[in-house]
Amino acid sequence: VYLVGDPVQLPATVMSSRAKEAAYDCSLFKRLQSGGYPVRVLDTQYRMNPAISAFPSRQFYNGKLLDGESVVKETMSAWHAQPVFGPLAFFDVAGRESIPANGASIQNKAEANMVLCIYRELVHRYPVLRKTASVAVISPYKAQVKLLRDSFAAALGEEAAKLVDVNTIDGFQGREKDICIFSCV
Repeated sequence: VYLVGDPVQLPATVMSSRAKEAAYDCSLFKRLQSGGYPVRVLDTQYRMNPAISAFPSRQFYNGKLLDGESVVKETMSAWHAQPVFGPLAFFDVAGRESIPANGASIQNKAEANMVLCIYRELVHRYPVLRKTASVAVISPYKAQVKLLRDSFAAALGEEAAKLVDVNTIDGFQGREKDICIFSCV
């Protein structure tokens, strides 16, 4: 019997204190690993450009996550030729977070506007992105996700949800897109 998993993957979101006491916030893989069962680590990734994989390798996998031989070639895209749209880019946005009247989560309107501007510039320069669902926008905050969804719906109309996958980290986990824009708030 083989059990496949990732011991540093985000744990399940558990709200109940009884569920936490029963360790349901810890995966079966992690529990078996902690119990001394033998583990063989898959240490080579083929999904991320090395500019992106360097951070999780260093921060979460003690530098042991390696890149497959073909990953650079397979993860290069036309937009990487633009300095502003390389495999990894950071944008500093002069905005402040706020708490919407109806919730406890946070949002940042200036950052949501910047995300929409980045998307518009990408599809302007690379029209093929308009026809494919290859872009994700991810945020850790539900209020920001709602603001982003509303912003994209206002800008793109009914097609927004088909063209851009806007979700929380938990909601997006395990999937992949050609372009991921992370809204930190």
